[in-house]
Amino acid sequence: MACSGPALGQTLQVPIREVYLTSGQTRKLKLGQSEVLVKHAPRWMPALGARPAGATVRALAWIGP
Repeated sequence: MACSGPALGQTLQVPIREVYLTSGQTRKLKLGQSEVLVKHAPRWMPALGARPAGATVRALAWIGP
């Protein structure tokens, strides 16, 4: 997801490893020297994709009740 600046309080720092959501099983993949985490998530979490509403829903889920 390309970003021209911080959104929802995010920083522009480079992440240590990328995390992608999937409806499948959680797994770690090595791509060269990078590690990618493919993490299981409920179907509603990735439903809104890369749109701002999707980022908001995932941020609220991460924060919790």
